[in-house]
Amino acid sequence: MSGISAASHYSDALKYQVHASSDGVERGVVVAWNNYQAAESVVVARAQQIKASQIALEGVRQENQLGTRTTLDVLNAEQDLLDTRVAQVRADADHKLAAYSVLASVGRLTANRLRITAADIGDTE
Repeated sequence: MSGISAASHYSDALKYQVHASSDGVERGVVVAWNNYQAAESVVVARAQQIKASQIALEGVRQENQLGTRTTLDVLNAEQDLLDTRVAQVRADADHKLAAYSVLASVGRLTANRLRITAADIGDTE
């Protein structure tokens, strides 16, 4: 009887481990998906910010031509636009990284899917 009881406990422990692993994978997928959606929202927001910075720069340039803004104001507006464009590039990179994280979390980020072949590390002569 004790052998049956021990096997039952072992079986229960394995079932618990399977459920715990499954829950961990599910949480990982949910986190990766939420990060992807957030990164996508940042990309959209940065694109809108670029448009706003371009409009602001044009306004500052026109005011400069009228004499109500200084050259420094124009340079500051140009720097703001540049900073926004840099932020857009970073947001795009984060978005791509988040997409790869989703693929990895669902087991789709494999060498075959990426068409990557192993490098030949044999004789280099």
